[in-house]
Amino acid sequence: MMTFNDKTLYIYKFISSCMPIYAFYTILFIERGQSVTDIAILIALWSAFAIVFEIPAGVLADRWNRRNMLAIAAVLKGLCFVVWFFSYTFFMFALGFIFWAVAGAFTSGTEEGLIYDNLKSDGRKVVLQRCMGKHSFMLIWALL
Repeated sequence: MMTFNDKTLYIYKFISSCMPIYAFYTILFIERGQSVTDIAILIALWSAFAIVFEIPAGVLADRWNRRNMLAIAAVLKGLCFVVWFFSYTFFMFALGFIFWAVAGAFTSGTEEGLIYDNLKSDGRKVVLQRCMGKHSFMLIWALL
């Protein structure tokens, strides 16, 4: 049986959150002909889809393999950026944001559930709060 590796989690969280595209996607949209209003609508669509998929994704994560959910989320987020790379229309940028929103919903509670399950199976459930604190710190540090 494999034990839960905290350091692997922190590295994963840093790498998955350290994305330079965050600083440049608005510039990309403007350079590809989108107006500020279009960009605001795109971000609103992302928020709406993230909210709509949050509960179904949580139910799916509880009933299915959490590692598979995280793998699918990574593929969906990657698809977002691939679509954006080839996009010049509002609807294609919206499709990319939909992929990103669903990926975020798939990741949202799945990571915490996977961490909890692994710590519990290792008999280390008591260190969950410390682990989650470092997990959140890596997310914030990657975004700086």
